[in-house]
Amino acid sequence: MCEPEENHLCITQKGVMWIQARIHGVMAHGAMPLTGVNTAYPMARFLTLVHSLEEREIARHGRDAFLGQPSITPTVLLSPPRGGGEPQNNVMPGSTEVVLDFRLIPGQNPDWLAQQVETMLRAATAVDSRLDYKMAVLEVRRPTKTDRSHPVVTTLASAYTDLTGEPPIYGGVPGSTDGTILNASAGIPIVTCGPGDIHIPHHVDEWVSIDEIKLAARMYALAAMRYLGVNTS
Repeated sequence: MCEPEENHLCITQKGVMWIQARIHGVMAHGAMPLTGVNTAYPMARFLTLVHSLEEREIARHGRDAFLGQPSITPTVLLSPPRGGGEPQNNVMPGSTEVVLDFRLIPGQNPDWLAQQVETMLRAATAVDSRLDYKMAVLEVRRPTKTDRSHPVVTTLASAYTDLTGEPPIYGGVPGSTDGTILNASAGIPIVTCGPGDIHIPHHVDEWVSIDEIKLAARMYALAAMRYLGVNTS
């Protein structure tokens, strides 16, 4: 997989799971909140429980040598949710939506995590019978890991060494590339390697070193020929 990894050989990558959770109450005028049921407070309780779950998962699984620790990040928080109209200063919305971005390391169980999320939603809304919730698992991609002895890795490593005179730097991808899909659907071994600063994606003024692009192109070509059995000596 060609991703900005400073031409490091990333033999493992985090998985991802996105969960959308909505809490439904009763919309009301902001001046008369007791005529409705506010969803902001149960959502706050729910997110506090999510934070505790993240801390427990970090304590339970620790830090992967290449990937670091797992994470659960609320990324989208909307009240009213998408399709629920425009927010107004004097209206207490009837629903609140959040999207949770789980970044998974080997050993974590996304099915179990989804069950925990539903349990926490149930607890957060149990304070009022007029509260309800809906939850949807939007996507799950499990972490990938390819052994250093696999031919894909050794071929790419030898190409890097022959072109640079240096041993390759091994690492892991903190995000989730299309490699997670290829690995899950077809069992394809994944190595992520490409030019560009690891920390620059999705920033303003992204850039890539021309020298890194040249090295990556030569490395891909040499590794591909060797993997296919072409004599490159």
